[in-house]
Amino acid sequence: MTTRAAYAPDDWAVLRRLVPEVAEAMRIAGPSGPGGRFLEERAGRAAQERSLGRLASVELIADLQAAHASDGPPAFSADPRADGAAFLDATLADADRARVILAAVATPGEAEAYRSLVMDVGEGVATAAGEPGSSAKVSDGERALLGRLAAALGAEGYEPPHKMDSPFGDYRDTGAAERDLYGEDPTR
Repeated sequence: MTTRAAYAPDDWAVLRRLVPEVAEAMRIAGPSGPGGRFLEERAGRAAQERSLGRLASVELIADLQAAHASDGPPAFSADPRADGAAFLDATLADADRARVILAAVATPGEAEAYRSLVMDVGEGVATAAGEPGSSAKVSDGERALLGRLAAALGAEGYEPPHKMDSPFGDYRDTGAAERDLYGEDPTR
């Protein structure tokens, strides 16, 4: 198992910032209006908390969580408000760099846990809100970004969520995502 001490400071910075960068990149890839942005921000945090909880036994993930708690959120490598396309490119470059860093330092299990964390956050944001004026829940831009992100991270065989997958569950489990966001209380 590797810890923060095993990574060079610049490499650690890439691993720390990629998760929030992916959440922001997904919001840029599939704009969904002010209400949708609120849902996406909340869903990104919920997906990150779920994944961090599920992967807490992995030392690398525990150190990332501790660094976020002690140091606060990391700065992005590019300004998402200045140029959305440049931010998306910077995020994909960071994902590729994270893959290289993990291949050199982390165990295969840690690399897989990190990929899972990043992709869970990306999917959480992508499925949180729909396209304005459409019944599609995942935009073409979000699907494309998820595919490119998976390729950059080396997640072979990854399939992005279907355009019609709902943030509140699909035909296989209606309401699963809604319960994740709001809990079991049906009256909210």
